[in-house]
Amino acid sequence: MNSSLASVMAARRAALQASSAPTSKPSQQQPSQRKPSTAVLKAVLASRTSGRINLSNCSLDALPASLFDPAADDGPTSHSSHSSAVAWWDVVDLTRLVAADNCLSLIDPRIADFGALTVLDLHNNAIEAVPDCLASLANLSVLNLSFNRIAALPEALCSLPLVDLQLASNCLRSLPADIGRLSRLSTLELADNQIAALPPSLSALAALQKLGLAKNHLVSIDLVSLSSLVRLTELNLSYNRIESVSASPTDPICLPALALLDIKHNKLAAWSNPLVCPQLRDACFAFNRITSINDGVLAACPLLEILDLRDNAFVAVPSDVLSMRLLKRLDLTNNNISRLQPEIGLIECINVLLVSGNPLRGLPSSGGTVRLLEYLRKRIVPVSTSPSPLPGSAPAPPAASASASSLNASMSSLSFSSFGAPSAASASASATEPAPRSKAAAASAAASSRSSPPTVLPAPSQQETASRVMDLSRLRLVAIDETVLDQFSYAPSSINLSQNQLADIPSLLQDRYARSVSSLVARQNQLVAFPMHLSFPNLKILDLSGNRISVMPETLAELPSLDDLNLSFNQLTALPRRLPFPRLTILMASDNRLVAIDAQSLRECVPGLQVLDLSNNSIASVPPELALLKSIRSLQLNGNTFRVPRPAILQRGTDAILEYLAGRIVVA
Repeated sequence: MNSSLASVMAARRAALQASSAPTSKPSQQQPSQRKPSTAVLKAVLASRTSGRINLSNCSLDALPASLFDPAADDGPTSHSSHSSAVAWWDVVDLTRLVAADNCLSLIDPRIADFGALTVLDLHNNAIEAVPDCLASLANLSVLNLSFNRIAALPEALCSLPLVDLQLASNCLRSLPADIGRLSRLSTLELADNQIAALPPSLSALAALQKLGLAKNHLVSIDLVSLSSLVRLTELNLSYNRIESVSASPTDPICLPALALLDIKHNKLAAWSNPLVCPQLRDACFAFNRITSINDGVLAACPLLEILDLRDNAFVAVPSDVLSMRLLKRLDLTNNNISRLQPEIGLIECINVLLVSGNPLRGLPSSGGTVRLLEYLRKRIVPVSTSPSPLPGSAPAPPAASASASSLNASMSSLSFSSFGAPSAASASASATEPAPRSKAAAASAAASSRSSPPTVLPAPSQQETASRVMDLSRLRLVAIDETVLDQFSYAPSSINLSQNQLADIPSLLQDRYARSVSSLVARQNQLVAFPMHLSFPNLKILDLSGNRISVMPETLAELPSLDDLNLSFNQLTALPRRLPFPRLTILMASDNRLVAIDAQSLRECVPGLQVLDLSNNSIASVPPELALLKSIRSLQLNGNTFRVPRPAILQRGTDAILEYLAGRIVVA
């Protein structure tokens, strides 16, 4: 009986070999290969019952034939005897194939027959091409082809349900135009290739969380809308030739989930795009040519812990640094900074401050960060000893403690939703601020300023002139007159009025620069109401955070181009039912006194809203209709009085909140 069965099997094997030889297609022919070892054949045999096989580091120049044909005899021993040990009812489909660290020169097209395959790992081989037939792997979610010699990717690859695509260290010069069809892709690693440009469809990868583009030949990424990558947590653009990241230098980059930004070793000369990244913790701009970072650019990154600015051309420490209350490491090595603001010493969490290689004098030569911070704190001079104020500016507080208190207040003012309710320091600072001056007092001060001799402002830097920036921050201004504006020879595109004592936005700015201004920052002033008659048709960014605004009238002037509005840290109890900002995409209104959300008004007036921050208010209920905001990407609601959605849902992020609210919508 046994001899009869053996003869039947031998005849069948001979027939299969005879029939396959003349009919095999050229595309399926395999290169000559060495006979696989016994260990490889055992792994193949085990894979038939486990559905997994790992052939890494086996010195293979081709995959063993027995992997595809159980009847093949390609081993040093009789493979049929091994095959007979596996009963047909124990055989399962292959789901995981790993053949890394070998000498494979091509991808065997017969891999396409493994329809159940979910993981294919062929990294660190000598593969030069990816066959179109891989598109038939309808269940493939992980594809690792890193460390090969692949020069191009087939368009057919974009039809796969990939979640993880690893292509680092190849010879890629471009990406498929339809790469945006990989709608499930979470990780895309393309480091160490020769990619010179990115296709616009990359913006459609809404599920992408990690994007690695280091060590390529990128000059610009203007064609990709970074703000569309709403789930992105890590972005690595280091070691390229990037000169710009956006078509417009003032367009905000909104990445609500981004935690790591690495753009070191590029050719950036400036950074003026506001970063709206409430989860950003590590930002590296090192080894570029940056001379300055505009005021307010990092204001919406309240959780930043590491800021690396080394080996650039900075002439001053960016002002936003003074408000980073969680900053732990600040690297300013090898720049052109000649002065450190003493207030840096008041940043409570900082434990590493590197400043070597700058033209700084008088700093302690030993003791490290601790002694340097102590040195800076001791140099905080009482404001009463400062030079005479500018025309229209307010008198200084009488003691250094007032200066420190003011700085602490400004640092507290960037406490985002992650911190829950407003901090005690913020509340204390607000309680100790002086009351707004009366109109009579303001008029008297204005008259006094007109009678005083004009004081010349510091000349704008070359970077400010080139970027058309008007920086009037920290001058204790209560008014702005012609003598101040006449000292600027250009019509500014960006005006910074932060940390003054203005009770309103000066109408003179509107009279002179209505059409040129695209960014207006007036943080930490004395505004008590939203300016009613603002008329800047090209204004895109308006920052009024850290004031005392308690009222937004129902009849506001329309700002047709406004994209980013920051009203955080004011005293608003309600937003107007009509927001005349049709292009608004970012609305920051955290740390106010809002008691309700008008979802219908938001849907009708700002249909393109993408970022909505209402954290740390007094909102008693969340309307389910918020889920109908089709463009929303980031919704912050922490630190309010409502009970549902519960904190566990809020912590899971925007998608979980919207899903919860959508389930509570009552269908009529």
